[in-house]
Amino acid sequence: MHKSPGLPGTSSLNSDPVKILADCSLIFSSSAKDNGFTGHWDVIAPKYDKIVLAYIVEAFAYLGSDLRRIQPDGSVPPIDFQPRHSQVMRCLWDILERQGVIYRKNSTTFRTSKRITEVRSSQLMRGYIGWHPKYTVDFALMALTGPVLADCLTGATDPLKILFGNPKAQQVLDDFYHESPMLATMTDQLVAFIKQTITQSSSDVDIRIIEIGAGFGGTTTTLAQMLQQSNRRVEYTFTDIAPTLVDKAKKKFSEYSCMDFRTMNLDQDPPAKYHGRYDIVVATNVVHATKDLVASTSRMKSLLKDGGFICLSEITKVIDWHNIVFGLLPGWWSFTDGRTYALQSAEEWMKVFQKAGFESMGYSTGPSAEAETQQLLVGSTRTQQKERPSSGISQGDSTMSTVVYKFIDDTEIHADIYFPKERPTKPMPIALMVHGGGYMTLSRKAIRPLQTRFLLQNGILPISLDHRLCPEVNIIDGPMADIRDAVAWARFELPSIALGHGIDVETSKVTVIGWSTGGHLAMTTAWTTVEAGIEPPTIILNFYGPSDFETLAFHHDQAGDSPPRAEDVRNSLSKAVTTHHPKGQKHDSPHLNWLVPSDPRSDLVLSLFQNTSSSNLSLLLSPDQTNQPPTQPSLNAINPLHQLRHNNYHTPTFIIHGSEDEIVPPTQSIVFQQAMMEKGLESGVLIVEGAKHIHDVGVGEGSEMWVKGVGPGYDFLLEHLNK
Repeated sequence: MHKSPGLPGTSSLNSDPVKILADCSLIFSSSAKDNGFTGHWDVIAPKYDKIVLAYIVEAFAYLGSDLRRIQPDGSVPPIDFQPRHSQVMRCLWDILERQGVIYRKNSTTFRTSKRITEVRSSQLMRGYIGWHPKYTVDFALMALTGPVLADCLTGATDPLKILFGNPKAQQVLDDFYHESPMLATMTDQLVAFIKQTITQSSSDVDIRIIEIGAGFGGTTTTLAQMLQQSNRRVEYTFTDIAPTLVDKAKKKFSEYSCMDFRTMNLDQDPPAKYHGRYDIVVATNVVHATKDLVASTSRMKSLLKDGGFICLSEITKVIDWHNIVFGLLPGWWSFTDGRTYALQSAEEWMKVFQKAGFESMGYSTGPSAEAETQQLLVGSTRTQQKERPSSGISQGDSTMSTVVYKFIDDTEIHADIYFPKERPTKPMPIALMVHGGGYMTLSRKAIRPLQTRFLLQNGILPISLDHRLCPEVNIIDGPMADIRDAVAWARFELPSIALGHGIDVETSKVTVIGWSTGGHLAMTTAWTTVEAGIEPPTIILNFYGPSDFETLAFHHDQAGDSPPRAEDVRNSLSKAVTTHHPKGQKHDSPHLNWLVPSDPRSDLVLSLFQNTSSSNLSLLLSPDQTNQPPTQPSLNAINPLHQLRHNNYHTPTFIIHGSEDEIVPPTQSIVFQQAMMEKGLESGVLIVEGAKHIHDVGVGEGSEMWVKGVGPGYDFLLEHLNK
C-alpha cells in the first residue's frame, strides 16, 4: 500500500458498507472451518465450562468454602473478596448456578446434589489441549489467572501484573489475539469486508483508515497485509491507549511506510486535527471497555469524513471463561452508561449506533451459534442507497434494495427486498416470493406488484427471489436448494440487513409464496428445510403450481406447435449457470406469452409443458441425460404429494387453482388438500371457476377476481401469521 495524499472532507469510498457486510456474512462458515471454529459451542464450550468450574471450586476451597465437601441442601459459606471484585463475584456465583452446583433461595446459597469432580484444573487443561490443539492459546490465557483466582479476588495478587507485567504473559496475550480460533475467524471476516468495500470503490481513490485500541496488532497484521497486496493508496493510523503497545507496534510494523502510530483514549474527545479525516474506523474488542458506548461511538463518528463508516468487531455473547481473565480487570467494569455487563447483543449495538447518529447500520450473521458469538458491527454516515421500486409498487409504499442472499460456484443469487418507507410499530413477518417460468426462465422481477403492495400494507416484508435456472443445474441442487437456503438466509442474515433500514423482522414467521412452478418450489421448502436442520416456513401459499409429479404433472393440450426434442435444444445452450432469462424480461403473463420464439430456453419450457412423457422430466432431474427417464427416488425427492404421504410435509398450505388451468391439472391441488386433511394438517384449496393458468396478473385488492381468486389465500396467510 502507498501513502495516501487524500484530503479531509467527503469520503471517496462509493460502496455501500451495510450491503457489503450482508454479502460477507456468507463466507463465515468457510472461514470458521479454516480456523477450527466450527462446532465450538457443541464441542469446545462444554470443556471450557469444566475448566472454569474447576478453577472456581479450587479458589473457593482456598478461601474457606469447599463446595466439594458441602452436603446437598447445605448452606454455602460466604467468600471474602475485595469490594472492587463484587461484579465478577456475582458472575462466578451465576456460573455455579448455571452449572447446577448451587441454588439460591432468598439471600442464602445452597449446595445441590450435583457431584463435582476431584480432577484438578491443571489435569483437565493438559487433556483438553491434547484433544484440541487449535485452542492452545485460549487454554494458555486461562492458565495465567485461573490458578491464582483466589489471590486475585482477595487482592493478594494484581491481575494486571499477571497479564501485562512480564514478557511471557504478554506473549500469551499476543498469541491469543492472533491465533484464537474465534478471533482469527473474525479477523478474516473483517479483512474480507474491508477488502470488498475498497474493491468496489474506484481504484484511484485515496483511503484513510484509523484503528482504535489496536493493542497487540492482531487485526492490524492481517489487515495491513491485505492493504499492501491491494496496491492502493492508503494512510493507516494505529492507535492504542497504552504508550508501550504503540511503541511496540512502531517496531513490529516498521515495514509499512504508510502507517503512523498515536496514543488515543476513546473515553476522551480525539484531537481536532483527526476530525473528519478518515474513511474507515476499525476497532476490535475494545469499544465495549469504554465508559459510555454512545459517547465512544459518537467520537468515532467524529473521525469520519462524510460517507465514511465504522466497523467494530465485538463479542456479542457471554463467554464464561472470560470472567476469570478479563473480568478481573477494572476496565471490564468501567462502564457508566447503565449497562449491567461489558458485552451486549448485536441488536443492542444497533440501538447505540442509532443514538450516535449513524445513517445506516448492520451486523454480520451466519447459520450457526458461532456466527453470533463475535460479530462485525457497521455504522455508516451515508444513507443506504436503494434501487427504484419495480412497476406497480408506488414510491410512497416502499423502496427496493437488492442484495445477494446466496453465493455459490461464482454465481451471485439476488433478492429484492421491498422496505416500507414508514417504519412499522412492530416487527414484520417475512414473505419470500418465488417466480414461475418452468424452472428455466424469468427472474425475481416476475412477481405480482399488487400482491406485494398488499403484503406491505398488512405489515409483512415482501422479498422476491432469484434462483439458479435449469437445465444448467438440476432442480434439486439448483432451484430447490436455493429457495431452501433463502429460508435460512431470511432467519439468520436478513435481520441485520433490515435493521440497517430501521426495520425489525419477525424471523419466527416466514411464509413462502410461489406462482406456477414457483408455487411448487415454495412447497418443497416444507421438507428440504427440515432435512437441512432449518426451521420450515410458517405457511406456504401456492398459486397453481404442480403438487404431484407421479400423474405427469402437466397437461398436453397447451396450444402451439409440436415441441422440439429436449436433448436437441439442451445441447444448443451454453453451460453457464444463470438466474434470469430472457434478458430484460420482467413479467409473467397468461398463456406462456413471455416465451420468446426461436429461443432455446423457451423451447425447453414448451417441451416440458407440451410433452406428456415422464422422461421429459429429465430436463429437470438429470439434464445431461435427457434420453433417460427419471429414477423413482429422484421423482420422489421433488414430489410434494409423495413427501406428504410419507409424513415429511407438515407446513400449513393453501393452494389456489383455476378450474380451466391449461398447464397444471387442478385435480392435483384437490387431491393434495384431501391428503393434508387426512393427515390432520391445516390446509385449504380454492378452485377458481373459469380461471386459467396465471389468472392473477394485474389483480388488485377489491377487484372481483381478487375476491374470488386471490384474497382467500391471503386471508389464510394472515390468519396464521397473526396467531
